[in-house]
Amino acid sequence: AKPRVLAVTILTSLDEKALKEIGLEGSPKDAALRLARLAKKAGLDGVVASPEETNSIRKELGEDFLIVTPGVRPAWAASDDQKRIATPAVAIKDGADYIVVGRPITESKDPAAAVRLIQIATMTVWPTRKTGVPKKRAKASALRENQSSPKTEPR
Repeated sequence: AKPRVLAVTILTSLDEKALKEIGLEGSPKDAALRLARLAKKAGLDGVVASPEETNSIRKELGEDFLIVTPGVRPAWAASDDQKRIATPAVAIKDGADYIVVGRPITESKDPAAAVRLIQIATMTVWPTRKTGVPKKRAKASALRENQSSPKTEPR
């Protein structure tokens, strides 16, 4: 497999107020979509974009454009400093090829149990999404969650 080159759009910890403070006007969604278009035009393979922008990017730039989605939080996890988040199910359904679940796993009392809860809860999501992502890659790269995710943190 060849290496992939991705661009980072707007950090999930930034909201419209924070963007304005650094000189960017408009919503994070508009800015992320604009940056994703530029990345595709420049020949990049995809972008890193928050769950709130994933659907728009996927619809406009197609199934062959990779989207890595951070800011993914299971229903039982705190949002921490993240401003634009979604559950794994929503991120996958909206078009994420890869999801990033950090602190809900690494800060759990039982990280392995946290991963298992996310995997069990997301088993039914991938088949519902029409995608060009090969099944082998999808299985290896994403944690899956459906709408009936556990509401309690793993112990």
